[in-house]
Amino acid sequence: MEMSEALVVAARVFAGGAFLLIGLRNQHNHAAIAELIAAKKLPFAKLGSSVGIGMQIVFGGLLVTGYLPLVAALGLLVFTVLATLLAHDFWAKQGEARKADESAFLVNMIIAGGLLAIAAAAA
Repeated sequence: MEMSEALVVAARVFAGGAFLLIGLRNQHNHAAIAELIAAKKLPFAKLGSSVGIGMQIVFGGLLVTGYLPLVAALGLLVFTVLATLLAHDFWAKQGEARKADESAFLVNMIIAGGLLAIAAAAA
């Protein structure tokens, strides 16, 4: 295996594994996530929570295994961008809450960049 291949595999395992584990953990936080979605006045909060958790688990597992890595990376990218816009709306906050959400927003944009790189390697 060449170095570039090994790096892509490592990126897939690290990113996919993290999403998979977070998704499995979030199964126990389903109600709290649904409440967050409902608090944003979005419809179908329970369904949205289930879909988001499912995306983390399914696409994370696909990425770890290397099966359909382009689909998995793009699916996680969509999840990350939507979840970030929903949960870290720093532009609507002030003070320390704004700083915390702005930092989380930026971290998630770094994750999005990594997912784009994984997708590019799979394309």
